[in-house]
Order: sequence, then structure tokens, then C-alpha cells
Amino acid sequence: MYDLRKTGLKHVYREYSERFMRRKRFCSLQEIVPADRRQQILMIMKSFGMVCQISCTSLMLLFMIGWTFGAEPVNSRPGDVAVFSNPQDIRQKKIVCYYQTWAVYRPEPYRYDIEDVPGNLCTDLMYSFAGLNNNTWELSSLDPSLDFSKDGYKRFTQLRVRYPHLRLFMSVGGWGEGGKKYSQMVCHKKRRDAFVKSALKWLLDLGFDGLDLDWEYPGSYDRNGHRRDKENFVTLVRELKEVFEPYSLLLTAAVPIHQCRVWDGYDVPQLASYLDWINVMTYDLRVYWDGVADVHSPLYRRPFDRFAYENVNVNDGLYLWVRMGAPKYKLVVGIPFYGKAFELLYQDQQHQGAPTNKTFQTTLAYYEICKHVQSDGWIRHFDDIGKCPYIIYNETMWMGYEDEESIGIKLDYIRDHGFGGVMMWAVDLDDYLGSCGEQNKLLKLLNNKLNDYVVPIPDSL
Repeated sequence: MYDLRKTGLKHVYREYSERFMRRKRFCSLQEIVPADRRQQILMIMKSFGMVCQISCTSLMLLFMIGWTFGAEPVNSRPGDVAVFSNPQDIRQKKIVCYYQTWAVYRPEPYRYDIEDVPGNLCTDLMYSFAGLNNNTWELSSLDPSLDFSKDGYKRFTQLRVRYPHLRLFMSVGGWGEGGKKYSQMVCHKKRRDAFVKSALKWLLDLGFDGLDLDWEYPGSYDRNGHRRDKENFVTLVRELKEVFEPYSLLLTAAVPIHQCRVWDGYDVPQLASYLDWINVMTYDLRVYWDGVADVHSPLYRRPFDRFAYENVNVNDGLYLWVRMGAPKYKLVVGIPFYGKAFELLYQDQQHQGAPTNKTFQTTLAYYEICKHVQSDGWIRHFDDIGKCPYIIYNETMWMGYEDEESIGIKLDYIRDHGFGGVMMWAVDLDDYLGSCGEQNKLLKLLNNKLNDYVVPIPDSL
């Protein structure tokens, strides 16, 4: 339960006064107050000798509405719970958790619902994903059954009742959404206006604290991008920021580190000036079409990383963003809670860099990998330069992943280099059942290692 007396009445007042001013007439209590609160308000009004038919501008009624609101506001609007009472201190480290909504469709016991998220172990939580309607150019639900019929959005924003510190984001896009729609949207002012207007409405009505842009990727021709995406993306971000600021809504983006993608699609200095922070996707750096056995989130460059792979590692990718104008304190470093497995072409070649089948790839969650290592005899190896473990199993399968050792090294790296924090894909891939020992072992490691970390900020700010 929470009490609006502790958070102030301004948001309740604003919501109802806006309804009154739109009508500009007398209205009844039934028209403006939720049904489940009318009887409670009527009793209090009677104790004051008030009548049911009153002026719509009565401050007394607004006071009574705000005073008697219970555990759940009508739309879980921002500010109804003291989510914004926490100062937005840029020195505070971020532990950003992405939640895959499709985790609710896993078979038991691995089904992972919204209420399973350990919000005490995150500073920020991303609902992944919403999409874009390319007819109206507004936000759209990618899973209306979950998002609306099963109250997914509402249940997500209600997490702040249990975790008042938690900032809740709607993440828009993702790999499956493609890039064509987004490129078409940003190139026309009317389409951008429709998107911005819908984003503001969705966030306010549904109770989110911010929007996370996960367009993959502006300016990339293999993703149906256009050369003007780079300029148009900045325009969209600026327009969103201008509209969000009066409501204290936050704006972030998930970005790649591949040099060609960054150059083609991201005006780094301008984006960094408008975004509250930047979630850097420092994973999936090796994929099946590369045709080699390798870890997919190496921290450093290895001697065998040549040509297109030379700078595709966490360290070089982060410093590409720094060199191009992003302040370190705004860069949040991504860590995968999953492994990527490739099929070896030859059983007698199992080393890093060995040739693999260019048409096959699979992923395993950390909660699956740790059980195989613990119980099934999978032999763990370690890339001493890239600082990631890997496993060879079933004779022809080669998988790179992250575990406590490699994540601990990355967290030390974040502290030593002064970055803004850590984000993971995804919170529902941790060992949340405790099959290998402690529940949510990786998330707890993030919190323990960054417990006393204060993000260093330049003196000029």
C-alpha cells in the first residue's frame, strides 16, 4: 500500500482538473470518479455536509479524491507513487534490466512472468518490446493479448508499488521489428509528430517513466535503412526530449558498437546531449554467418581478430563511442546472460577461430548452461585475453557465454574506466530458480560489485 499524502496531490489534481476544463460544465460524481472509489468519497463528503452534484472546479472534491486514493491509481500514472521523488543523480550507477515479455510463454517451470522480476536488484527495468504501426505511425502493441487483455503493461507499472525506487521503461523496436518502418517514420515530420504524440500518451496513461529506443539500426542498408536516417534520428530524439521534459520522462537508446553501423546511423555528440543515457549492446559480436567459433562478447581484442573483427570487442566498441563524443558517464555497458552456440565443421578442429557451419546457431540461457556445466560434465575453457568462458559439447558444438568470473572482470572494468553502469539482456535468463545454487546469482553479482560505485563526472558539468 502507498499513501498519496506522502507523494503530493499534484498529479491527481492535474488529471481530474484536465477532465473538468475539457468539459467546462457541471458534472456529476459518477462522471469523474472511478466506481470503486465513489462510495468511499460519498461517505466523506456527507460527513462534511456536501452534496453529490457539485461544481467541476471544486478544489474540495479534488482534495477528497487525492486524499482517499488507495493502493492503485486509475492508470498508475507517473508520480502517483513516489517514483520521481528519487533525485536524478547522474553519479548514481545504473543496473538496467531488460525483460523479455515472451518469457511468459515458456513451459513450466521456466515460465517467467512480470511479477517474477526481482526489482530490488535493478535500478531500471525495460519492457521489451513495443512496436511501430506503419499505417498510423504510432506506437503499437506487439502482443495485445499479454499487453492489454492480460494487463501486461498495467502489471509492469505496478511493480513500483513493491519497488518504489524502480524506473520503468517501454522499449520500442528490437531486432524482429526490422528497420524499414522506423526509417520511413523519421523522414516525415507528420509521421514523427504522430509517433511522439502517441509515445507521450502511452507513457503517461500507462504509467511508464521513460522510453527506450531500440531501432536496429538507423542508416544500415541491410536493415532497410536510408542515408538520411542519421540526421532524422537525431531530429526524432530531440523532438521526443522536448515533449518529455515537462513530465520528467526519461529517454534512452540501445545502440551497437560496430564501427560501420555507428558511423552510418548515429550522430553521437547530438544524441548524447539529448539522451539521458545510452545502453550499449556489447554482445552478439560474433554470429553464425561469421563462420568461426568464438565468444560473442570478448572484452579485449585478441591476436587472431583481424580485418572486420579487429575492433569488434567491448573495449574498442565503447571507446569508439567515447572518441565520437559520448561521455563515459552516459554509456551503460551491456552483458549477456546467455550463450551463443555454433556447430563445428570438423571434430578435430575445436579451437577458438575454428570453422563453423554458417547456417546454424542456437542460444542457451545462463540457467541452462550452469546446469550442464554442473551436472552433465560440460568442460569449461576460458579465453584469457577476451576474458570470456566457452564450452565444447556433444563433440561438434562450440559455445561462448558469460559466467561469474567473466562478469566480475567486466564490472571491474566498468569501475576502473568510469562508465555509467551495466545493463543485461535479459533479467529472465539468470538462474532465477536457483538450479545451480543461489537464485539470481548473476544479478546479485552486479549489485555486489557495484554496491559502492559512484560514477565519476567531469568537473565541467
